[in-house]
Amino acid sequence: MATTQRRSRQARALSMLEAQLKSGVKTEKGTRDTKIALTDSDVKRLNKEIAILQSRL
Repeated sequence: MATTQRRSRQARALSMLEAQLKSGVKTEKGTRDTKIALTDSDVKRLNKEIAILQSRL
């Protein structure tokens, strides 16, 4: 995959993760519109993924 495409995808993923962390909710499994609060482990995982993506960009 071309570097430009990969960086673009990573940048979009980073912005989506930051938006989800800011909103504090996630979609419940098996539904499309039911939102539930993020757990502590979700917040920890999101922060870890954000750190990884920021280091790669």
